[in-house]
Amino acid sequence: MKIKGYIKLFCIVCALAISLSACLPRPANNGVSNEGGEYTEKEFTPAVDNGKDSELGSEYREIFALVEAGEGITLATDADFNYKDVEGGVKITKYIGNYEGENGYLILAIPETIGDKRVVSIGKEAFAIASKLDGVIIPDGVRTIESLCFYGCNYLKYVKIGSGLETVGDYAFSMCNRLFEIDLSTVESIGLGALTRCESINTVKLSFIGGTVDKNTYLGYIFGASNSDFNSEYIPTSLRNIILSDECKSIPDLAFYGCENLTFVIIPDSVESIGIRAFYKCRSLTEIKLGNGVRTVGDDAFFGCDSLKSATLGASLEGLGMQAFFGCSTLENISLSAKLDEIKSSTFYGCRSLKTIDLLNVRVIGEDAFYGCDMLTPPDTSRVETIAQGNGSLRSSEQ
Repeated sequence: MKIKGYIKLFCIVCALAISLSACLPRPANNGVSNEGGEYTEKEFTPAVDNGKDSELGSEYREIFALVEAGEGITLATDADFNYKDVEGGVKITKYIGNYEGENGYLILAIPETIGDKRVVSIGKEAFAIASKLDGVIIPDGVRTIESLCFYGCNYLKYVKIGSGLETVGDYAFSMCNRLFEIDLSTVESIGLGALTRCESINTVKLSFIGGTVDKNTYLGYIFGASNSDFNSEYIPTSLRNIILSDECKSIPDLAFYGCENLTFVIIPDSVESIGIRAFYKCRSLTEIKLGNGVRTVGDDAFFGCDSLKSATLGASLEGLGMQAFFGCSTLENISLSAKLDEIKSSTFYGCRSLKTIDLLNVRVIGEDAFYGCDMLTPPDTSRVETIAQGNGSLRSSEQ
């Protein structure tokens, strides 16, 4: 009897859950084509640009110029640190020096050696909440920056990282809310949330996207996001530029998913592939130039990049995914590779500003590939063997 009672109670709970879910509001249109077949997009207002001409940007440039000139730098000594011996040298465990700098800034140069031993590591919380530290120069011998190392350095704007750095720990630069730019292009491993709450950061230089080359491969990871769905919630709106080094071999699936304020990405020739939804709804991107090494671009790669005006796809491109430029409503010019022989379904769907395109090397055009491209001057399709439905404006040019 008790079992029958539990079954009856379970059925009642399930029925209530179904009823409640039916009453919940439906999600709003998020940019996918509506019932009429037209592409619509919700209104978007980019964040205020925190560029190099801003007050913080000017301070960063001043510090950068001082370091380049070798001026205004405070040279730390052994007495400024607590430290301990580790394999290969010493680890700094705590900065105990003063906070008086020159030229209005404290730019601290960490010594290459302490007690005749090479500095190879900067320990956990070593500089945590170090007030009035404007800049830090890390020597080439340092291989590891441990977790929370520079946590809460509210004045820190400039970091010069040595060429030997391999690992940056979890939350290493978290809460450095005036950090303007950082170069992590030599690093092999970046911890979760290494740049969490760096609310003023403008530019990040990387050799891969995520925690390592093949793990946590989305930008939001280094800003504290547990997966790529949360990129837009964790990546600061101040971030404008991503510069990838020649060590970068691919841009993974969902790498920059939903990074709405990202305006500029340098993609070197070393990159061979761009993954599915890699730049999905990067709504502030205005220009994309793929390196000549890129051979494939995944489905939805630039879906909804509705500020994108021009795109150069590189000389090596052989495969362009479905809906790759779906809804790029301001795209005016695009340069295709001579190796690209197929335009897949809905590739340029809703690119209503597209004016010209060269299809002389294309053999197949998929369904709705150019749907809604109302400003497109009909290109020469004399060599195209197959044009699927939904491309009426192209059919008029067939010979």
